[in-house]
Amino acid sequence: GNWRCFLLARAICTLAPREVVYEVGAEEQHQDVGRSHGHINIRNALIKKYEAAPLKHVLDLPVSALAIFPPQADAALQQIRIKTIRHLGNRKYFHWANALLQLEQ
Repeated sequence: GNWRCFLLARAICTLAPREVVYEVGAEEQHQDVGRSHGHINIRNALIKKYEAAPLKHVLDLPVSALAIFPPQADAALQQIRIKTIRHLGNRKYFHWANALLQLEQ
């Protein structure tokens, strides 16, 4: 199967705590701990509306904020209690299945 959706969500869940947001006047500047300036660019992974959002905010967006998902994905995934990107990226069963896949390869 294709694990891209889970892997994107897992990457966001992993990197979000490392992103530091500094407020400069009225605008925010996002800074990754490992970089001297700028923010983590996941532009192609998110729909246009959320491209500039800090990763900490992206965690709580619906899964349809990921460009790979259609808007109907929200309702389908809510049936298995996945409502946000955070829920998708932290789903233990997906972590286990992905680990088994890695062991097989």
